[in-house]
Amino acid sequence: AKKVNYVALDLSGTVKTTELIDTAIEVLGGIDVLVLNHAFILNKAWNFSSDEDLALMQNVLQVNTLSYIYLTHAAMKHLEVSNGSIVVLSSGAGKFGVPYYAAYSTSKHALHGYFNSLRQELIIAKSSVSITTIALGLVRTEIMQRQFANNPEPMIGWLEANSAAEIIAKAGARRE
Repeated sequence: AKKVNYVALDLSGTVKTTELIDTAIEVLGGIDVLVLNHAFILNKAWNFSSDEDLALMQNVLQVNTLSYIYLTHAAMKHLEVSNGSIVVLSSGAGKFGVPYYAAYSTSKHALHGYFNSLRQELIIAKSSVSITTIALGLVRTEIMQRQFANNPEPMIGWLEANSAAEIIAKAGARRE
């Protein structure tokens, strides 16, 4: 790319999501594809005697689920104009529960429920906006490798980051 634009943003709050979309519209002149690919990954056993875990669950849901919904809400009118698409990055943990990832799995399960329902609503409304939800397994990134530092051989194999990017780009382009 000759020019790269970015906006650094803390997605643990609700107000900034509209700011991000407004900035994208200002800088790019519109939105053709909204790629939702960010996460708060929490790896710990659930502690039923601690209110701290409830607060952590709220933070994970805010970043991994609600921010996706808020960003979609803020971008939808622009995506309608461009006949655009939404690409939602979920996880295999959004399909199957994973030990020590209860909060993360919960947040990713919620994405499937929300975006599968929204996809059907858009079809019924004859909207040209498409939604692609992608549930990858373990992608070899620095963040994920740190998560598994004490367990270098996860139960499933790693997907290389460049392969994951190719899968995401192709699926989004096909509007699947």
